[in-house]
Amino acid sequence: MKLEVRLPQRGYAIHLKKGILDGVGELLRQTFQGPKVLIATDSNVAPLYGERVRNSLERAGYATQTFVFAAGEASKNMNTLMDVYGVLADGHFTRSDAVLALGGGVVGDLSGLAAATYLRGIRFYQVPTTLLAQIDSSVGGKVAVDLPQGKNLVGNFYQPGAVFIDPDTLSTLPEAEVLGGFGEAVKHGAIMDENYFARMEGYQTIADLLKDSEKLIEGSLRVKIGMVEQDERDTGARMALNFGHTLGHALEAATGFDRYIHGIAVAWGMAAVARGSVAMGWMKAEDARRLNALLERFHMIPEVNLSLDDLMGKAASDKKNFGGTLTLVVVPELGKHEFKRLSLEELRRFTKEALPWIS
Repeated sequence: MKLEVRLPQRGYAIHLKKGILDGVGELLRQTFQGPKVLIATDSNVAPLYGERVRNSLERAGYATQTFVFAAGEASKNMNTLMDVYGVLADGHFTRSDAVLALGGGVVGDLSGLAAATYLRGIRFYQVPTTLLAQIDSSVGGKVAVDLPQGKNLVGNFYQPGAVFIDPDTLSTLPEAEVLGGFGEAVKHGAIMDENYFARMEGYQTIADLLKDSEKLIEGSLRVKIGMVEQDERDTGARMALNFGHTLGHALEAATGFDRYIHGIAVAWGMAAVARGSVAMGWMKAEDARRLNALLERFHMIPEVNLSLDDLMGKAASDKKNFGGTLTLVVVPELGKHEFKRLSLEELRRFTKEALPWIS
């Protein structure tokens, strides 16, 4: 299956097919004629898929080099970014060459930022191997690294030249990583497509989800593509994709980015916003019940032991903080969304409604 992201200047194709890893080189040749590719990947993905992708690229005539860094959000920082620059410079990569991200969202975000800024921009391609990256972070051009003060605070918008998605890679993911991606899929259905949400309500187990992986990925991609085409720079309609992220990002930052994977933090954030929205009269109680029931079925709402000050301190550092206000995405009913512009004090009161047991 081939989906198109139609943008004024940097449109591209998303190729979705089981077994596509072995054909990445051949497909890449259709859009990129340069001589050399840096495969950027992490210590989890390299042993699983690094050689297959490298062999595919070399069969297609590319010279390759591989950069492997330690897996995990803790590597998504300026130090690792400098390491990528060093590999590119020492390898004499030029604007005729490319970076290919093989891995999850951390790999894509980090190597994408390197590609966007090295020599003021070289070509960049995505081969996402996690569900979260396949349905969300590999599409739309957001690339970034974290600072100690918050997530994704140094970044850019830099669209890939193409995305190659192989659902078979999900078979090697830990359950937690699958569920992290599923949290973003639930978000897509909640904000834009009630029918897609209802499809996911039919999943009773992770096995059900994986069996339906191609349709699951396609459903989310269609939502994400529609948003990106409307709002490439994330200043309007695309901000709906931040449902659950204001509090989810605060949770990640307050726990050092190493206790909860991103999708689970977002699921927790969605559940909190749903509770608060019902209390404020902003969401139908039955739809909030459906959202929470689906997340709870897959044990995606962790118990969190943080203070209100901890959360609000990190929310204040969010990159979406404009002049002391944040835009909170709410879901009045499944398949629809609205924006609520809140001051930090209003967000604090809302969070207290959503999480009355914290202080």
